Amino acid sequence: MSFCLIDSARFKHNINIVSNYIDLHKIAIVIKNNAYGHGLIEMAGLASKNGIRHAVVINCKEANIVKDFFDTILVLSDTVNEFDSRNIHIAINDLDSIQNIPKHSKVELKIDTGMHRNGVHVSEINQALDMIDSRQQILKGVFTHFANPYKGSSMLRQKEKFDKLKEEININYPDKYIRFHCSSSPSIFLISNEEYDLARIGLALYGYVDLPQKKQSQNLKPIMSLWAEKISCREIVKGDRVGYGGVFQAKKDMRISTYDIGYGDGFMRLDENKTSKISDGRSIIGRVSMNNLAIAGNDQEVCIFDDVKDLSKVHNTISYEILCRINENIEKRII
Repeated sequence: MSFCLIDSARFKHNINIVSNYIDLHKIAIVIKNNAYGHGLIEMAGLASKNGIRHAVVINCKEANIVKDFFDTILVLSDTVNEFDSRNIHIAINDLDSIQNIPKHSKVELKIDTGMHRNGVHVSEINQALDMIDSRQQILKGVFTHFANPYKGSSMLRQKEKFDKLKEEININYPDKYIRFHCSSSPSIFLISNEEYDLARIGLALYGYVDLPQKKQSQNLKPIMSLWAEKISCREIVKGDRVGYGGVFQAKKDMRISTYDIGYGDGFMRLDENKTSKISDGRSIIGRVSMNNLAIAGNDQEVCIFDDVKDLSKVHNTISYEILCRINENIEKRII
């Protein structure tokens, strides 16, 4: 069966790089959507072993699965499931969501400083704070998200707005500890986070980050490789066609094998308009099927990829999409 290898040494290497920019105890690893395809439980355990105390997930189901690994877990977009109120914080994304979060819950208020996706409007902050108090919810954090960390002026305008709000909220709640955070993976390398209490780090810990060209100097290492096992092997002769549509035609006699990975397993489809190679440089032959693909040779196992940057260019997409598509049922092995 196909499987993924998770390199713990590379993960530690990436933590060390990120720790040059923000203290280890301030890192909140983003493990939403099955840890970007890397395995929710596997990455929660690995992060905890390496001293990471905080996590970010998408819903309460994920939070409940990993609640014993972290001091705090921030749920980004869920208000209805049961959750452990000891260490799970629920994000407030608009005023209506406050009414749907149970009383006495620990909450974090998201502020829309310019992305216009989730978060309460700046003009609604006082109303939101009053509603939180009336619901007897416990405000544990305030945060925002940068729409364009690659364009400095946009990010700095949002940062300036957030910093002013941070000062005002601290004045109104002098006796409470409220954590403030605004940075995700790209912006951790672009602005100082000394004045903040947390940074939400996802893709950088998995080995990838997109930065402006002048900043592309981080030596992050991808931690996951995708492997497939042989299903069958056969000899074909010059002129034989392989796979759906017969888009590949052999130019010589050759031996080919099929392997147990395809678009049904999350490996994005290749057809005659898209070609790609596996990690050792051999081409994937013809179209990728739902549960298999073909490669020249007779190896028992092949590494499909150990770095998705080139593959993301083939599909004209981002590394996030390639990684998040990997089927959660594919075994994750930590090495």
